[in-house]
This record gives sequence, structure tokens and C-alpha cells, in this order.
Amino acid sequence: IKIGKGEVDMCMTRKARIAYDGPIISEGEMDVRDLAPALIAFADLVEHASSVIGNEHKIKVMLNQDSIKKGSFDITFLLDINILEQAQLFMGMAKNNGIDDLMTILGWFGGPTIICGGIFSLIKKIRGRKLKDIRHVDDKNAEIVLNDGDVIPVPNGILKVFLDVDCRVSIEKIVEPLKRPGIDKFELRDAADQGNKEPLETIDK
Repeated sequence: IKIGKGEVDMCMTRKARIAYDGPIISEGEMDVRDLAPALIAFADLVEHASSVIGNEHKIKVMLNQDSIKKGSFDITFLLDINILEQAQLFMGMAKNNGIDDLMTILGWFGGPTIICGGIFSLIKKIRGRKLKDIRHVDDKNAEIVLNDGDVIPVPNGILKVFLDVDCRVSIEKIVEPLKRPGIDKFELRDAADQGNKEPLETIDK
């Protein structure tokens, strides 16, 4: 969208890529009774997490047309703000539509100050240990103190999603297929490089 000599980037779509892998799906086969609930749970996680961090814009989750890759169940989603929301944002000249913050929390766009992998990496790092305390450092960051004395720095957005019951239930359903024999891994992958199967984060059994 061009305005005068300037140019405004109003892209409202981001890609998120996940994969399930293991011996029984090495040929690209996965029981729909395992896959369908997990995909719905991912869409639910996006919706719940977006709401928890205060995003007022409804984000629609769609499967990308080239989403399924042979060799593993490699699935690319499109996270999209609908056209009406886009028009409202454009009229308001909003700089932040919340979608990039959401992507960081889910595990993409993470920088050196973000726990790699976002919410999935945080849960993996805690590994069932009990929380002793939560200390708020500033308006953007906090620290989780565990019962063994370990302290984990965490952005407030990821902390809010971690503490939200609906988000945690969705995450449990996303990794539910790992309980099946022959499905060994759930991965976050780089959606910008479809040929790259190196995971950004891996959750195993």
C-alpha cells in the first residue's frame, strides 16, 4: 500500500510450521484420529494465547496449501487477521496488530532475550517442577522461581500463556500424539524455509 512517496507495510499474515515425526509416519501417514484433534488444538492455542496477551484482533488459523510434506507430518499454518480487521487497522494506522507478539510467544521470531521456542520451550525447561514464586522484573519481563532454586527469566506474554488453563489444555492436546507408538517427536520448524527440516524446538516422549 503506497501513500505518497512512502510505503506502508500492512502485511497481516504470518506462517507457523509444526511437524510430527517417527517410524510409523516416515512415509507421510498419520491416523486422522490423532492428527485432527492436534490441529484443532493448535488453532485453539492461537486463539487463547492471542486473547491472553490482550490482542483485540481476531486471528484466523488456516492450513497452507502446501502444508503436508512426505517423510513426516510437516504442517504449515497461516495466521491471518481478517479483511475487516485489516481495514480497521489501516484506518487507525496501527503499528502493532499483535500478531508478531503472538508468533514470538508460540516460538517463532524469538531473539536472544526470549527463551528459544517460546511457550513450548518454557514448559520443557520447567519439566514438571513446582513453582515457588513469580517475580515481576518490569512491565515486559518476569522471573519464575522453582522449588529447587532455579530461576527462569521469561517475558510477561509467555508467562501469561503459561499460567492460562485454556492455553495449557490446548498444548497438552497438541502433544497428545506423542503418546502413540511410533510417533516420537513434535517440532517447531522454520516456516520461511520449507526445505529445512532442522527444528527450532523439539518435544519428545
